[in-house]
Amino acid sequence: MSLANQSAYLSALGRHEDALVEINEALNVYRVLAVDRPAVFNADLARSLTSESAYLSALGRHEEALVETKEALDMYRTLAAERLVVFNADIAMSLSNLSLYLLALGRHEEALAETREAVDLYRALVAEQPVMFNDDLARSLSNLSMYLSALGRHEEALAETKEAVDMYRTLAAERPVVFNADLAMSISNLSVYLLALGRHEEALAETKEALHLYRALAAERPAMFNADLSRFLSHQSGCFSALGQHEEALAETKEALDLYRALAAERPAVFNADLARSISSLSTYLLALGRQEEALVAAKEASDLYRALAAQRPVVFNADLARSLSNISRYLSAFGRHEEALVAAKEAVDLYRVLVAERPVVFNADLASSLSSLFKYLSAFGRREEALVVIKEAVDLYRALAAERPVVFNPALAESLSNLSTFLSAFGQHEEAQVAIKEALDMYRMLAAERPAVFNVYLAGSLNYLSCWLSDLDQHDEALVAITEGLDIYRNLAEEHTPAFNFDLACYLDTLSTCLSHLGRGEEALAAMQQAVSLCHALAADSERPAEFNQSLYLFLINLSARLSYLDRWQEGLTAIREAAEFRRALAAEPPAVPDAELAKSVEQFSNYLLKAGHQEGARLILLELSKLKML
Repeated sequence: MSLANQSAYLSALGRHEDALVEINEALNVYRVLAVDRPAVFNADLARSLTSESAYLSALGRHEEALVETKEALDMYRTLAAERLVVFNADIAMSLSNLSLYLLALGRHEEALAETREAVDLYRALVAEQPVMFNDDLARSLSNLSMYLSALGRHEEALAETKEAVDMYRTLAAERPVVFNADLAMSISNLSVYLLALGRHEEALAETKEALHLYRALAAERPAMFNADLSRFLSHQSGCFSALGQHEEALAETKEALDLYRALAAERPAVFNADLARSISSLSTYLLALGRQEEALVAAKEASDLYRALAAQRPVVFNADLARSLSNISRYLSAFGRHEEALVAAKEAVDLYRVLVAERPVVFNADLASSLSSLFKYLSAFGRREEALVVIKEAVDLYRALAAERPVVFNPALAESLSNLSTFLSAFGQHEEAQVAIKEALDMYRMLAAERPAVFNVYLAGSLNYLSCWLSDLDQHDEALVAITEGLDIYRNLAEEHTPAFNFDLACYLDTLSTCLSHLGRGEEALAAMQQAVSLCHALAADSERPAEFNQSLYLFLINLSARLSYLDRWQEGLTAIREAAEFRRALAAEPPAVPDAELAKSVEQFSNYLLKAGHQEGARLILLELSKLKML
């Protein structure tokens, strides 16, 4: 058996190191022979270079693979100048290989140009010999779709891969043993592009056939197909997650992770990137299921792997490192570690800015998302001026993205507009704030009409915010209309998901009570406030209650006392104020250095109401309560 054939068999068994040794020996022989008789041996030399480049790439040595395949391509072009019919197929193959290695090195535009030339050559070859070249054309179309997708051109990628799938179905029907792997890969790509376009149900539907094919292939030849199976499981987990099926997503990614750990243990240079990606997905699904500590551990492991990879190949892995840092910032924030979250978010934004400068179509969405996260952390630290600048930039990016892909980016744009409105209002820019919140509200109405189960909660929240904002501007009638609509939506949600939504329902009732109070409808305002306090009392023993629960109940009690005093129900108002004071004391592990201004102010106002109404004894009691508060 020749050295070249021996290397091919070794490679087919996944023994790429051994294959490389054999082909390197063959290559040395052909170089010597080609010096004396180039007309006879240049073709063999070019084929050996092509094989060696493939084995180098399989071992993650993409720079070396690129050098080898460029040399082979130059030789094939020279040979084709004399015998075009014979060597055009070799040129097309070399161009396809060259594009793959360029892609692996992050040189997407160059990869796209090379594969377009390969597709054109293969189309011409198929026109003359379809049986011979249909599989090569299908493979080139698959590659072309990948490069288009990598450049953010998902619609074009989808069109190319549909053609490839059709071709592979025909080929696999005739020779399943040969082409089932290619069919599985092309269906997988089709699902990936559908997911990128927000067509989640279609994306998941496509995965079933591909998974069946990959499991069968991996069962027969695990060394060859375990990597493909694990890669596909990772993708399928993303489809489940996009549809909110996080338990299923977690199960799939755990299976993929087990496969990747085994693969990376044998060939870390090749599979550490996939391992990092799988761990990163695991952290995302754990977080979605409320398993925050496990999510943070996984995210840190992924980040460590990506740092090492990015240090060696920044062009390829800086994007993954940035994404990993964004995840870590979210998890740290969930644990209240806001300073660390802010540092990670800033590093992610800096990395994305560099990436956007080179490939805006691909990374603008990631930059927008990372800016939104940075906005939240800056807000938490009270750095409002910086936060406003950041959220404005995020809105501008999401506008451009939503104009091209509304299904994917309208939800993020609506959320960013809501955040922008909040900060514009805080800076006194009320007209701009009104424009932003109304635009967000219009978008949420449209989204909720299409997917009520997902977006009704956001629509209700947007209406609640609009109501609060209108109340601040003394537009109480309009505020009442907004919160009434929001409450109708939220009452339905609370009925379906009790007690998960009861706290938010209580907050919305507080907003309603404020609106009614401003309009002089005291009895209705009191009823709404009593219902809000009642809901919070019911939640008091719930260990899963929101972090802001205590502060909100405390303020609700203060508001309740105000509603009661408005109706001259002084004794009940005094009871509410005392409960608020006792609740405030219970919250403090140690007496605070300063009195609680909000409660002290409310108690003082309440005493004034009593005095004006001629209830001197009640006023004396409440002033005594105030003096106790000021000692806290």
